[in-house]
Amino acid sequence: MTCRQVVAECRRNLIKKLPEAEPIFDEIVKRALDIKKNPTLDEQNTYRHMAHPKDLPILTSAIKRQADYLVTFNTKHYFPVREHNLAVLQPSEMLKKIRLILSHFESINGS
Repeated sequence: MTCRQVVAECRRNLIKKLPEAEPIFDEIVKRALDIKKNPTLDEQNTYRHMAHPKDLPILTSAIKRQADYLVTFNTKHYFPVREHNLAVLQPSEMLKKIRLILSHFESINGS
């Protein structure tokens, strides 16, 4: 799950660095993401102390959707409070979590 702002920001960065990959990006977004509308300014105001102003819509969207993880290269701009149970992780940290979960699943199933 993500909000429209994240998709737009990713697309803008991708076009600057690797424009030929935009069609692949669009296909991944279409098939793999549940895109939600950006939160309102009133909704964002509730969480204004937990993120850099530019990143506040992204944090607000994650909290509103009760996400467990917010995955970003820009972890220093986010500081959610513990009550929201939202972990802000670098992509490499998220991949480690996924690998750990999959290894437990494999050991349970005897694979």
